[in-house]
Parts: sequence; C-alpha cells; structure tokens
Amino acid sequence: MWHKLATGQVVPDSAAERNASVGKGNRGVVLDGRGEFANNAVSGNLGVGILFNGSLVFPELPTYVVEDNNLYGNGTAPFYPGEENCGTLNNTLLPFLDARNNYWGQKTGPGNNPADEACGNRTVVEPYTSREANLKLTRVR
Repeated sequence: MWHKLATGQVVPDSAAERNASVGKGNRGVVLDGRGEFANNAVSGNLGVGILFNGSLVFPELPTYVVEDNNLYGNGTAPFYPGEENCGTLNNTLLPFLDARNNYWGQKTGPGNNPADEACGNRTVVEPYTSREANLKLTRVR
C-alpha cells in the first residue's frame, strides 16, 4: 500500500518504503537519522526531492540508503537557493550518501533537466537505473 507523505515530512530513524511525495509546494522529504528509503516516487516538488540531514548521533557514519526510487522534476522554485534541479541534497559531513539504483529522470542518470542532480556533498549514484520504476501508485484519500 502506498502512503502519501506530508509536505517536507521528516522521516527519522526508520524504513520508508512505497511512499509518494509528488507535486509538493515545498521540499519532498527530509531524512534524519538512519534507515532505508526505497521504492518511492519523489517528483515535481518545488524544493529538493530528498534533503538528507544524516545522523545526529554518529555523523561520521553513513546512515540512510536511498535506492530504487523515481527522483525527477524537483527543485523547480527559485526561492530555494542551492536546491535547483536537485533530486537529493546531501547536507551532511558524511563521506558519501548511498543513492545508487535510482531513476533520475533520464536514461543517462543524474544531470541537467529533464533529469535531477545529486546535489551537496559527495553522493554515490552509480549504478543508476535507465528507466522509471513501475511503482503502481494507489490513490490515497
């Protein structure tokens, strides 16, 4: 079952799977702590698709794995400086954010429109998927 995430919802220390953050007037999702964010649709948000803040307890350790998501069409508003065209924004001091195996909006991976970019500190994106995942959204009422 799909869940609809609230605008800019903070997802702390957990696994978030099969969610949709589409067409929000803010940032898509804010990840804090540690866990996995997989099989989600994050697109069409005015700010960054996924803002990654990392762990507050052990900031030197990779804390979230972001994989098998559709990330595109995010960061379209000029009032979010530094978030233009960003599918992810690694806002931590971590050595890297693990964002492999995601679809970024075009078959060649992250980059300029129509794809989203991996912004901020170092983010590992390869390998990436060359086509959009068939996530079978269910309408949430």
